Amino acid sequence: MAKIAGALPVIAVGNREIRRELARKSGADYVFEPNDPKLKEKIVKISSQYGNSGANVVIETSGSVDALISAINYTGKRGRIALNGCNWGIPEKPIDLYKIHLNGIELIGVHDSTRMPYNSAPGNWTAKKDFMTILGLMEKKRIDVSSLRSNIVSAEKAPEIYGRLLNDRQFPLGVIFDWSQYW
Repeated sequence: MAKIAGALPVIAVGNREIRRELARKSGADYVFEPNDPKLKEKIVKISSQYGNSGANVVIETSGSVDALISAINYTGKRGRIALNGCNWGIPEKPIDLYKIHLNGIELIGVHDSTRMPYNSAPGNWTAKKDFMTILGLMEKKRIDVSSLRSNIVSAEKAPEIYGRLLNDRQFPLGVIFDWSQYW
């Protein structure tokens, strides 16, 4: 989606090989592991080729406080961090708020409940507009989501699936619940 929106370069960081491989297949320009000791240095070097001092936009989806701290460290001046994961709990390491102030970094909460309910506006679309855009991109074959779909299971297996999602680091990315038996 970042590539379609014109992001250049697209840098993916993930702690699971299955996700890093999907990022490669989906066209990420660079793919790294979060525990790479030179991660910040690499991101700054790559972004400097485009006149930036770090990442312009970071989309943090893991919910890990450590990932948020890392994101703050490699976000450039006046960059934005979209918090999509649920960053629960008290961090073991302090979050250096001064880095946010000093670099003018914006932290943006992007949970579904923050969307406008009726009218879309630049940068804040309704759920319907999001869905229509995604479906349109799929229809025009600008995105291929088939690699995200790994299993189709009965909705009755939801507790088991969510348990595996929490505990199995190799769990597939896209499980679809079949609700057809309920209607």
